[in-house]
Amino acid sequence: MLTTSFLLTVRDANGKERLLARSVKNASELKRSTTIENLEIQRRYWRAKGVEWKLITDKQIPKQFAKNIAWVRETLLDDGMDANQKAEQAQLLHDDLMRHSDLKLNDVLNAFDHREGVSQGRGLYLFRYLIAKKLIRIDMNQSVQVARKVKDILQ
Repeated sequence: MLTTSFLLTVRDANGKERLLARSVKNASELKRSTTIENLEIQRRYWRAKGVEWKLITDKQIPKQFAKNIAWVRETLLDDGMDANQKAEQAQLLHDDLMRHSDLKLNDVLNAFDHREGVSQGRGLYLFRYLIAKKLIRIDMNQSVQVARKVKDILQ
């Protein structure tokens, strides 16, 4: 079975949407002829569909960036939490982050957990969720250091 890693919908400055197909492979896999054949089939398939296709290898993605993507992505998966409750708590944390940007991130997260009466670590989970939903922005090429001030972490 052939699969393409990502099919992205992107919108240009004029609001026009287009599709981009991306296959992600480890560079070491490119030594196998079957991998090359499969990639060529994908390239031809997407070209016939009029979709831009590109190959991305682990050599092109900074390791910390990949780690951060994995770190925030799992908050988008089904975690058994009510979606409305998650969104409401995330908004409360967002407000705290904006209001207390001169404090250390860890202090804001711990205060949130205590005030809301949630399990320790919920604030950090919601912080990751805010990043994943693009409600806050960080430098994804840097590790998140919770001992730093919020204003020094957020972009």
